[in-house]
Amino acid sequence: MIDYKFKNADEAFTFYYGTIPYEGQKFDNTMAMFNQGFTILNPTDRMITNETREFNLEYAEAEWQWYLSG
Repeated sequence: MIDYKFKNADEAFTFYYGTIPYEGQKFDNTMAMFNQGFTILNPTDRMITNETREFNLEYAEAEWQWYLSG
């Protein structure tokens, strides 16, 4: 298994956004990479500023709260 380390969520997104189209596998109408592991060194720096993502903070917060609710 590959284990990458990223400074923050934006760095992880940018890496995988550029990697998946070339190294990913077609899977269920999308592209996926399996056996990946990664660490975000500063998990509190969670804003994705990469413009291709069109990050929506309000939606992300609602999804996070849903996740925490179990």
